[in-house]
Amino acid sequence: MRGAGLVKPLMGIQMLALILNAVLSPLLITGAGGILPEMGVSGAACASSISAIFALVLVIKYLYNNPNTLTLHFAKMTPNWEIFKGILKVGVPAGSEFMLTFFYMALIYWALSRFGPAEQAGFGLGTRIMQSLFLPVMAIAFAAPAIAGQNYSDRQSEAGVRNV
Repeated sequence: MRGAGLVKPLMGIQMLALILNAVLSPLLITGAGGILPEMGVSGAACASSISAIFALVLVIKYLYNNPNTLTLHFAKMTPNWEIFKGILKVGVPAGSEFMLTFFYMALIYWALSRFGPAEQAGFGLGTRIMQSLFLPVMAIAFAAPAIAGQNYSDRQSEAGVRNV
């Protein structure tokens, strides 16, 4: 839906889910004065699950209330094998990189399983710091295709109007 230019409502839903997760995490991790039990790491996982389900329900409600937002025309969905091959040329190397990253991380965590929780936590912290350094780059990378597609589409429609 981001590629179709629908960014604002879904970003709002993601922000609400993030705020809900930020509020629920400390309450479920440490407990809430006898109201909620102390759950530790399970509480963090539970808070994340609750906020993800909350976001999913809001997205479904949004799509239900706005039925023209996402429409599929199955008759127009015929495969174009040349485009499919081009997508695979770009996608397979990128997918392979993610697969190798998965195996690399699985190997690292397997090797770390022989150490204590402090060492595992240190590696996890280092990984999170590295991810936070990549965050601005990833934000631009995810936003750029939608912006480029909208600008390209806009130029196409303007050219079509002028040629009429």
